[in-house]
Amino acid sequence: MSMNRKLAPEGEWGWMVVLASFVFHFFSLGTIKALGVFVPQLGAAFDISDGEVGIVCGIAFGLKAILGPVWATAALKWNAREITAIGGFLTAIGFIGAGWAVSTLQLAFCLALTGIGFGLPSVALLVIIRDYFDIRFSLATGIAYTGSAIGMIVLPSFVEILITSYGWRSAIILLGALCFNICAVRNIRST
Repeated sequence: MSMNRKLAPEGEWGWMVVLASFVFHFFSLGTIKALGVFVPQLGAAFDISDGEVGIVCGIAFGLKAILGPVWATAALKWNAREITAIGGFLTAIGFIGAGWAVSTLQLAFCLALTGIGFGLPSVALLVIIRDYFDIRFSLATGIAYTGSAIGMIVLPSFVEILITSYGWRSAIILLGALCFNICAVRNIRST
């Protein structure tokens, strides 16, 4: 441990940070998995094949991983809470824009924005969790990342219900509205 860094409080308010990170991961990988439910509707709406829909979605969310070194640098250089809020905003706006897209290019751009939005908080949330945990960092991170698995189980079924009830455009807009919850991480107080 660095001599310049004070000891983390080992929990306390940190468990709320873990909960916020859980919610982020729930939406992050859950919505990527849920995009599979949109494939037939997107293919029909934009007159493209399932493979082309997959490419649009894959490239867009590939940005999350490909730009990982950029996200890591940003998380260490700037305020991690602000970066997480900006990421949540971009994610939500990307999904909402995708609901209004009228061309494949617009859809790709909006989903790319969503991928960038999901990428920004991915490392920043680890930095925030590190502020609260030293000894229990692995446990806290494990709990936070459990949100990914639960999101991948729950969100596709939820999205299918939304599509059946409201149509694909309204469903993706509602998904974007739900992703605004990621912005709430900005309000988590510092140690």
